Amino acid sequence: MTQVFVTTYEIVGEGLKLAEAHFAEVDRVEGEHWKVVKQFSAKGYRPGPTGGIRSLFFKEMPTGFRKVGFGKNKAIEAVPHKGSKAGKAAHAAIDAVPRTPRGERLAVQFGYGDAGHITDGYSIYFATAMRIHLPRERYFLRLPRQEGDGYVAPDTLKAMPESEFMAAIEAHNEIAQRSA
Repeated sequence: MTQVFVTTYEIVGEGLKLAEAHFAEVDRVEGEHWKVVKQFSAKGYRPGPTGGIRSLFFKEMPTGFRKVGFGKNKAIEAVPHKGSKAGKAAHAAIDAVPRTPRGERLAVQFGYGDAGHITDGYSIYFATAMRIHLPRERYFLRLPRQEGDGYVAPDTLKAMPESEFMAAIEAHNEIAQRSA
């Protein structure tokens, strides 16, 4: 078993077109998720591991849902109760929502393995894509790597130290907090 390490890349040059298209699709799908939230008069949603909607947050418990927990400000976290007609209809509506594209899909477009992930025998490591808006729009791809994996990053990916990546996130968060 070989050790897994994560390399962070900033997407630059011609690769920005791929990143922009990927995140445009993410924004479109998240808009569809929020339409479902409004359809059920919910306050928000928890994304699922496959890119869909895992649960909805409500001020008051609606018909056809069952409570699975609490969110911020005493919001009730609930999922459709499939034992009722209303719950079955809610489940069908939530299940019909498109899935948010994951970072693995973008990684594959940059020549990273077909699966978009690797394993060390104990854990599975997935490629992740990230966008920050402030102080300027930037796109990042974090790829799990192993020594001798043979992956050669294209010119559209610029490897960067973790400290530089974290500094970009901290700068974004600082500006966002001042703007709020």
